Amino acid sequence: MAALISKTIRDSVSYGLDHREDALKYAMQFARDMETELADQFVGMYVNKWTLGYGEKGKQAVQETHHSWNPKQESSRARTLLSS
Repeated sequence: MAALISKTIRDSVSYGLDHREDALKYAMQFARDMETELADQFVGMYVNKWTLGYGEKGKQAVQETHHSWNPKQESSRARTLLSS
């Protein structure tokens, strides 16, 4: 079942990438008065080639981020951002 769900999501994303204009027209109904150009940029942050698979380069980036992540440092950084 998980494989079927994974394939369905992958096929959907692939279709959206191959038919970006149609996908963006559909997404615009949820854009809350956002300009089309900005909505296109927003969608592009989440639906792109990396959505289909992040490959070796992406795996390496995740591993490096995981190994260098410091919860105390991130917590401090978050408090700084929230207080400003």
